Amino acid sequence: MPLTLRNQCRRLLAKEGHPLGRRRADEVAIAEWMDALYDVQDGLMFTIGDEDE
Repeated sequence: MPLTLRNQCRRLLAKEGHPLGRRRADEVAIAEWMDALYDVQDGLMFTIGDEDE
């Protein structure tokens, strides 16, 4: 995974409060990035849906 993309993912996860955002980008496997990004996506989707009700 390109370094720039790894760092962008880490910053996004840190901003969203995901624990993976505190780890060094070069120590995280691609599968872990994918799981963490899906966690953030789910959190954003459920938050948006809750505001409409």
